[in-house]
Amino acid sequence: MAATFATKREARDWSTAIEAQANHVAAGGYAPVPKSATVGDLIDKYVKTFTRTPGKSKDATLAMLKREIGEVKLGTDSEFRDA
Repeated sequence: MAATFATKREARDWSTAIEAQANHVAAGGYAPVPKSATVGDLIDKYVKTFTRTPGKSKDATLAMLKREIGEVKLGTDSEFRDA
């Protein structure tokens, strides 16, 4: 992964965040969910990385999920803790 920055501070902050993420993956086996990610983003990522084209049923199910709950943020579960 690479990026270009206007200042040395921005580059340092970026590299610190990337290193923290890499350490988190190494320790826990998975990457943390970006705070701004939604269910729709997750579905898009799944479709993009899936090697085969989904069949009609899966494609319809993914479209329905994206339509119905696609805007739900992945990083916030505080609503469910109180329930």
